[in-house]
Amino acid sequence: MPILELVVNIEVPDHPEISLELTRLGAKLLNRPETGFATYISTNKTLTFAGTSEPAYLLTAIVIERLDTQANIRYSSAFAEFLESKLGLANDRGYIIFQDVRSDHVGLQGTTYIS
Repeated sequence: MPILELVVNIEVPDHPEISLELTRLGAKLLNRPETGFATYISTNKTLTFAGTSEPAYLLTAIVIERLDTQANIRYSSAFAEFLESKLGLANDRGYIIFQDVRSDHVGLQGTTYIS
């Protein structure tokens, strides 16, 4: 069920391919199938970070009951490397936010998600 939401203040070339690559990375890191992911990328948004409007990002990873401090450090590193290599976004120009939700707080197919 993971959801990845990426907001950037730049144009993203080949938007669909970057979304698929981000999904593949998330699936690998979180040990979840790609078929369970929803990935959303919002480009060219008004976004300031650290007092400037230089290229920046906000990445939110919403996951059902699978996050912990040590894992989040690994995830943060891998996501930051991805954003720098694929989009040229420096790792000091954004936040990666991890949200761990309970399965009964996520709806799917007219009921709640069963992990």
